[in-house]
Amino acid sequence: MLRRILSVLIAHPLTSYSNSVKVSLRMSSEIVNSSKRKPEESECNDSEAKKIKSENEQSVENIIQRAAEETNRVRKPRKAVLLLCYLGKEFYGMQRNTNVSTVEEELFKALLKSKIILQSEFDYPRTMNFQRAARTDKGVSAVRNIVSLKLPVNEICSEFPEKVNQHLPPEIRVVAVKRVIQRFDAKIACDARTYSYMIPTFAFASKDEDSSEAYRITDERIQEVNEFLKNYIGTRDFYNFTSGRAAGDPSCKRYIMSCE
Repeated sequence: MLRRILSVLIAHPLTSYSNSVKVSLRMSSEIVNSSKRKPEESECNDSEAKKIKSENEQSVENIIQRAAEETNRVRKPRKAVLLLCYLGKEFYGMQRNTNVSTVEEELFKALLKSKIILQSEFDYPRTMNFQRAARTDKGVSAVRNIVSLKLPVNEICSEFPEKVNQHLPPEIRVVAVKRVIQRFDAKIACDARTYSYMIPTFAFASKDEDSSEAYRITDERIQEVNEFLKNYIGTRDFYNFTSGRAAGDPSCKRYIMSCE
């Protein structure tokens, strides 16, 4: 039964890990190609590339800083949290990504159309201290998710959800808005996350039982499954459930509070 459960759980690897592997491989390919140049040419080009990169990064930082200063002067923003729910089937995850439809992209568009945020804030969400409590991958839904950001103080009111929802697709809804202290950060303040996975019950049928769609799990079997799932509780290394991570990487460890 253990093998059957694990095969169901790892059938769909996390998109975020797959993306990180692809990016890493592309970078490695570029480094190998550049190493074939003559030493003098390589050193010169590397120096110029670093200078251009540094100047570009500084330029972006200056734009963000100026936009944030102008926003603070004109709009007097205050930190707030939004409670969201969404169906993730039509989206490539929660986090904003270039040239794909994401939950955050639709949220930012709705805030801009509602004239709640400025174009500069839409272009650079960092200027409004935007942060999410949890990231979801492609196709994953959320019953509740929190984001924190700075909003004009007069917009933090009971009419906010209706005002924004009229510009959102039906798969995304803002449920509520609440003002919080200035140093609140949705990611840092999140101390636990709850995930729900849909697994067909015939995955828990024994090899001698009918494992078709007509199978119905018994109360006794549910108890057996829950006893097995207790093995996940505590701090465990989930290296075998990830990709693109080295064995022994501390980031593969998770603390499970309950599993049933």
